[in-house]
Amino acid sequence: VSNLNFFKHGNQSGAYVNGQFISVSSFFNEINASNIYKLLKNIDTPKIAELGAGDGNFIYFLLRKLNKFTYINFDLPEVLSILSYNFLLEWPDKKFLLYGENEFNSLSTNKYDFILQPSWEIEKLSKDSADLFINKNSLGEMSDDACKNFVEHICKASRYFYHMNHDNFRNVYVDGSHGLLSSEFPITSDFSLIYRYPDLGHLLQSGRIDYYMDIFIH
Repeated sequence: VSNLNFFKHGNQSGAYVNGQFISVSSFFNEINASNIYKLLKNIDTPKIAELGAGDGNFIYFLLRKLNKFTYINFDLPEVLSILSYNFLLEWPDKKFLLYGENEFNSLSTNKYDFILQPSWEIEKLSKDSADLFINKNSLGEMSDDACKNFVEHICKASRYFYHMNHDNFRNVYVDGSHGLLSSEFPITSDFSLIYRYPDLGHLLQSGRIDYYMDIFIH
């Protein structure tokens, strides 16, 4: 990273690698996906769940490293329509379960490659149904009650929990309520912290070092 020169290209910050512009987000998504892959590479068909994938820009870098997988995403219905479009184009030969097409239940993870559901369907996840659960920058943006509810289901369902969220500066909302810091997430005692470090992608997102950035990877 220290040998790369970062530039602005339109509205994106990034670097030129072999003459090609690579955005900061893509560069660090690849690095983070490679680290996550180490947890899954010995699993024949890993089951990966995510809360809030957005347009799929992050999870794409992980899924393309795997020959077989089951990917489950819970998100806002409007966002799911974008993700569904992107992934149906990228993986036309995979089997998809979209909300309303069929019932999502404990057997679905053995029948589909992609399961894309609205966030309230997370309550249907069974115990130990995911090898890995991912959240990137949304648990800390919620009310504390919503965050606690999602973390409860994540801990019940997953073997590994990988997330990026605020560690030092909580979100305070207009009604006086606030979000939770990562240290306040009600993660159950059967999880052990493997690593924690600042997310370099957010550190350099503006095109210069942001010393007030407090997004950490756990």
